[in-house]
Amino acid sequence: MSENTVREKFIKIRKMCDRLEEAGVDQYGFYPPVTEADIHRWEEKNNAKLPDGLKEWYLCSDGADITSFQLYPLNRLSADTVIGGYRGYYPVGSYIGDGAMLVADKEGNLYTADHGDINKSDFSGFLDWYLIDFLADELYTYCGDEYESETKQAYNEAIKNAFLKVIGR
Repeated sequence: MSENTVREKFIKIRKMCDRLEEAGVDQYGFYPPVTEADIHRWEEKNNAKLPDGLKEWYLCSDGADITSFQLYPLNRLSADTVIGGYRGYYPVGSYIGDGAMLVADKEGNLYTADHGDINKSDFSGFLDWYLIDFLADELYTYCGDEYESETKQAYNEAIKNAFLKVIGR
């Protein structure tokens, strides 16, 4: 199954973190979700729109602490916060651990901000690019062949399904 929504990716990430915890690798923080009403109140109070992918995550967990990734809880976000040279953006999380941040603007756009370089992003793509890849590497390192065989099986199934789609089956 291909994870397309942030909710589907959240479930996958949660399962990956659970396996790593079982292997004794680390502790991961997920929190009770916020409500649609909480998000609406935040947007009204801050005169800003949260990025759609973040909204979807917050409906699963109010932030996260996953090794080198932190997504700040909704009540810690303020659209009026100015960070470093990133005027017009407010912080929503951090990654890598060396000052790289996830930031948003009041129009509901998400960006990666890394040492003065800012690039428009989407949260779902970020989860694939950074967090899921990072956790997959961790699982391979700490769980070895067990995870590798599952990954190969999922990959082969995806290739098969794509081929069947191309040939019209």
